[in-house]
Amino acid sequence: MQDDHPAQPLEESSKTRKAPVAPKRRRRKRPRKKQEEYVDYEIGVTGWDSYYWFRVSDPKSRYEPGPYSEIATLIFTGALIRPETSLYKTAALTLSAHAGMMEERWDKPPTSIGSLTARENTLEAYVFIPVERMASMVALAQSGRVLTASIGGTRLRYRSGQVLSISLNTRIEGEDDED
Repeated sequence: MQDDHPAQPLEESSKTRKAPVAPKRRRRKRPRKKQEEYVDYEIGVTGWDSYYWFRVSDPKSRYEPGPYSEIATLIFTGALIRPETSLYKTAALTLSAHAGMMEERWDKPPTSIGSLTARENTLEAYVFIPVERMASMVALAQSGRVLTASIGGTRLRYRSGQVLSISLNTRIEGEDDED
């Protein structure tokens, strides 16, 4: 009679046998979110204009809380100095007064203070500023001393971008005082 049992004891054979190994899966790399590129746009200010609008609010509008609606803007215009390689030759920076801006509370921090738009050969920036600062901005514009306006923002994609910072300067950067 032939023996159906293996020649080695069971204990020994289980130690020498190894379980089949599954091939390793290659992890697919997640596409990284593209880093925003930031650009400084500089306008050589040649003129300014203002606009004021006040009216009774539409009671059905959810965008105009309260009985009245008001818009006050200040617009600086001029040649686009920087970046030098820009396709746009002129620029306009519109400052719009926004009530209660400094007291606003956010769940998450804001990502911009305004927007950039390119049309034909003009770069336009529309920026919200606190209403409390509008009077000093108008006084500065009336003085005629504003020489440059700087806009820090994102690189234009599809002719639009975001404004992250602005500054108005009464001196051209790089000029030395000659006193």
